[in-house]
Amino acid sequence: MGTEPNPIAGAGSGTEPIVPGIELDPTATSTVEGQGEGSQPDGDEGQPPKPGEGEGQGEGGESREDGRVIPQWMRALKDSNPEAYKRAKTDLFELRDRRSVHPTAQAAREEHEVFESLGGAEGVEKLQEEGQFFQEAAKQFLKGDPAFVKDLWEEDAIAAALHVQPMLDEFKARDLEGYKSTVARLWEDEFQGVGFGNALKALAESISTGNKETSLALVDGFKKWFDSIGEVARKAEDPRVKTLLADRARQQDQSEQAQQQEFLKSYRSETINTVVEEATKVFDSFFKNRKIDADDRMDLLRESIAIANRAVEADSSFKSQRDRHLERGDSQAARRLTKARFARELPEAVKRVARRYGLISGTPRQDQGNGQGGGRQQPAPRAPQGWVAVNERPTPEQINRSLTSNSDIISKRAVLKDGRKVTWAHLKA
Repeated sequence: MGTEPNPIAGAGSGTEPIVPGIELDPTATSTVEGQGEGSQPDGDEGQPPKPGEGEGQGEGGESREDGRVIPQWMRALKDSNPEAYKRAKTDLFELRDRRSVHPTAQAAREEHEVFESLGGAEGVEKLQEEGQFFQEAAKQFLKGDPAFVKDLWEEDAIAAALHVQPMLDEFKARDLEGYKSTVARLWEDEFQGVGFGNALKALAESISTGNKETSLALVDGFKKWFDSIGEVARKAEDPRVKTLLADRARQQDQSEQAQQQEFLKSYRSETINTVVEEATKVFDSFFKNRKIDADDRMDLLRESIAIANRAVEADSSFKSQRDRHLERGDSQAARRLTKARFARELPEAVKRVARRYGLISGTPRQDQGNGQGGGRQQPAPRAPQGWVAVNERPTPEQINRSLTSNSDIISKRAVLKDGRKVTWAHLKA
């Protein structure tokens, strides 16, 4: 059984019948590309002049730099400390230039956060490209440009076909006369394709001449043509077609879910590495002059990150911006935003951990002694009651972690697996 209405027997040849079909090939290739290129502003604007250029005397004895007034207190440094004068002058002009753009540091910070939330320079460029693409598509749609429909079919023939019937139904409901005119043109093309007019004329002639056999043959041709239309119409409701479309939709959903899961997994992994790297820099800068055991350092670092993470997770505005980037599939913008947000919390988190365990940044305390003894270790002070002072830190394998907390380790004491409670707080860092 064919998928197109049969030509009417005896009507002679005509043009190809027009019967829309549904392409079930799921391997349709996308050819729609984003149009337009974004541009970045020139970053050389607003740079201060080099120190020492364009100096002159203004009215009232004020020193000027390219017409910009230098305060009296700064001008006084020119002879007494030329290097300090140049640095102060450069800082002054840079500050004035910055304030001409951002009156306050808070305004600069807010604009920077917005810039980062958009994905930085790459994100802004991508938004511009996407905006130009959709603007062009909108223009094609509003003008009725056939290229718009062509792009839809080239993007996904099956998906485009699924929208044809809903489009016709909506067309009929909103513009009945326009719908009738469109359908009439389709019918006219179809009738010409199957030779309907020629067959009807031949039937009228055979009836008028009393040619019964020819008349019956033509009537039979009309019937077969009519039946073929019904068969094609019912084929759209074929359960097999519905099953194929349902399977395609399910496969599409599964593919999208798998891609999204892989995308989020990659984002989480890269973001964790970025945050840990940023936290390590802050932590090492804070404790740059203090020697900390590797295990203690890792425990302190983890706790600092946990404190910062709680503050970040409580920021609903940040999470909303991050999720918008992830929904757009822009993991780089989301990662940059997350890094910037953690950078605001990590310094205070490290300080909180340091205060919690009685640690301070800076040079470790020196041993109080007369410096004698030829480098020999000073006698250990008396250990706290119940704790035994030892001459070396126990190894991790010797420590009973179920009875020893992180706070104990930071305080340089532990309960060993043999039951002894030892401390090495008297040892040098």
